[in-house]
Amino acid sequence: MYAILLSHGDEQIKCRDCGGEGTLNIRGSLKTCRVCGGMGTVQTIDEIHRVVRRFQLPEEFKVSHSQSALLMFRVYDVDIVIHTAQALNVSGIRCRIIFPVF
Repeated sequence: MYAILLSHGDEQIKCRDCGGEGTLNIRGSLKTCRVCGGMGTVQTIDEIHRVVRRFQLPEEFKVSHSQSALLMFRVYDVDIVIHTAQALNVSGIRCRIIFPVF
C-alpha cells in the first residue's frame, strides 16, 4: 500500500482563486468568491479533490488524519500514485510519497 503525505498537513489552505481575500474583482465590481464562500480559505481535502478532477485522475484514495493528512492508496499501480503526487506538486500543494504503509 502506498501513501502521499502532505508536507504541512494543514486542515485549511489559502484559496487559489481569490488569493485568500474572499473577493474577486469582476469588471470593476467586487464579488464574493464562490470557491471559498468569502472566507479566503478552503479545506485542503476539497482542494485535493479539485486538483485530481482537473487532471482527470482516478480518486482511488482514502484520507487519513492520524497525525497529519495522508492519502492512502489501495492500488497496485504505482503510476496512479506518482501522477497524483505530480499533479499536487504542480498545483502548489507540497507532498511526498511514502511506501510501504501498513
